[in-house]
Amino acid sequence: MPTLANTRPVSEETGFLAAYDRVLPALKALPAEKVRRLIVNVPSAVALLLTAYARIAPMRAQLVQALPQFDATQLDKLQDYALALRDADVLYAAEPASPAELATVAEEAIDTRGRLSADVDALTLRGLLDATQLDKYTNSPAHKDVAKDLLILVAVLHINFATIQGHCGVTEPELDRAAKVAGRLLRLVGERDNGPITTQQSSDLRDRAFTICDNAYDEVRRALHWVRWEEDDADTIAPSLYAGRKRRPSAEDAIAAPATPATQAPAPSAQPFMQ
Repeated sequence: MPTLANTRPVSEETGFLAAYDRVLPALKALPAEKVRRLIVNVPSAVALLLTAYARIAPMRAQLVQALPQFDATQLDKLQDYALALRDADVLYAAEPASPAELATVAEEAIDTRGRLSADVDALTLRGLLDATQLDKYTNSPAHKDVAKDLLILVAVLHINFATIQGHCGVTEPELDRAAKVAGRLLRLVGERDNGPITTQQSSDLRDRAFTICDNAYDEVRRALHWVRWEEDDADTIAPSLYAGRKRRPSAEDAIAAPATPATQAPAPSAQPFMQ
C-alpha cells in the first residue's frame, strides 16, 4: 500500500467522475476488437498506477530527451486513465436499484460519511493525515455530493492506510463497503436524472478503461526500462500490473475469450496484482 510520502495530494486525484468524463470519448472511440477483458484487482492496480505516475512524472523530460519517439502524452494521461478506471469500476460495482431505494442508500451514505469524517478529523489533528488532501470535501447534503465526499474520504484513508492503521478503528472492509455505498448512490442519482445504464454497458466501459490505461502504462514502462537500463530499477519504480503472469494479455486473447455474462464480473484466469 503506498504511503503519503510517495503519492500526490489526494485532492488532485479524487474528483469522482471528472477523469472519467474526460476519458469517456476515448473509451467510446476504442474499436471493439482492441478491447481486453479486465483481469486485475482495480483498487490495488489504481493505487499502484498512481504511485508509479508520481514517481515517473518528474522524469518526463529525461524520457523525452533519451527517446524522442516516445509518446509523452501516454505519461501525461496516465493519472487520468487510472482514475477513470477507478470510476468505471465503482460505477460497475454499483448494482442497479429501484429509485425507491434512494432514501435508504442516501441515509447509509450520510451516516458513513459522518463516521469516516470524524476519523479523518482525529487523524488530521494527530498529524497522521494532511488536511490539504480534503480540499475538495464539501459536506453538502446533496446526494451526489454526499457520494463524492464519501469517495474522497475512502481514498484518503485507503491510500494512507499503512500510516493510520492502529491509530483509528477504520478497517479496509469498512472502506470497501463505503465505496460500494457511494457508487450505488451515484448510480441511483444518475438513473433518476438520466435513465438506467445496463450492467453490460458498464462492464464494457470498464473493460475499455482498463485497456486504455494498460496500453498507456505499458508504453511508459517500455520507455522507463530503456532509460533506467543501467540502474536496473524500472520494475521498482513502475511494477507490472501482472505479478505472477507470464505476459500481458493481447487483443487476440480478448477476442478468443468467452463473453462475460452480463450479471457477473469476469473471473481472472490467474491471480493478478493484489493488495
